Amino acid sequence: MDLNEKIVLVTGGARGIGAEISHAMCEAGASVILSDMLEKEGKLKTKELNKLGYKSAFIKHDVTKESHWKKTIEFCTKTFGGLDVLVNNAGIFFSKPLEEISIKEWRHMFAINVEGVFLGTKFAVKEIKKRSIKNEVSGSIINLSSVAGLVGASFIGPYNASKGAVRIFSNCCVLSKNLGSRVHSSVSFFCLWSGISGSMPAWTKK
Repeated sequence: MDLNEKIVLVTGGARGIGAEISHAMCEAGASVILSDMLEKEGKLKTKELNKLGYKSAFIKHDVTKESHWKKTIEFCTKTFGGLDVLVNNAGIFFSKPLEEISIKEWRHMFAINVEGVFLGTKFAVKEIKKRSIKNEVSGSIINLSSVAGLVGASFIGPYNASKGAVRIFSNCCVLSKNLGSRVHSSVSFFCLWSGISGSMPAWTKK
């Protein structure tokens, strides 16, 4: 993978999967902006990447807020000159019996996992188009879904629903002729990392 001269934004880039994606993008030659609500972890990850000789920067970013998206896209442009690739990685996870899930928890899950992807696509595509004007397939939007968006499980209903929504939304974006960039939905098999393993039922940790 050659990403020389490409500018990449990774949401939820401070730790876990997002941090690994950011590192991989840097290794491929991209200038990478990590965005996250975890400011301390994000700045530490950026410092680590820059010490290795890569180009990276961090911005605190709530993916549920339009104003934050506008500010983050502007930051990409001011820091590295634009945007070529958006990785909509930010997401949350919890497991609970269905009858114990509150509407507040359901809406919070969808605000981050689904609305964050919608807002990211909406605001990023305008900036991506500017750098893709001479090559209509030079930009990409990558939305992280999950195998949980393909099959259901009794203890993670809101997560199943949110990742299924991301997958179908991405399909709709692919069919849109106005986006001017490639849109991908990455379906990864379930993996445990420090950010979610504490929320998992005990049987999954055996």
